[in-house]
Amino acid sequence: MRRNRFIATIAAGLGIIALVPVATALGDDAPAPAGQSIEAVTALGSAFTYQGRLTDAGSPANAVYALQFVL
Repeated sequence: MRRNRFIATIAAGLGIIALVPVATALGDDAPAPAGQSIEAVTALGSAFTYQGRLTDAGSPANAVYALQFVL
């Protein structure tokens, strides 16, 4: 019982910590400087996530392949 309460407390704490970047991005409702949007004021990272599926003749690929990513 005590262990479950401890785990629930840790989970709740991590959930609150996870909301800090959201609250930071939303700001304090102060108007943005003239000519600037919230995107221009908030620092954004350069990383992105991409997910895809590698197939070979319509079937899932199951071998060694050389991949090249170009932006």
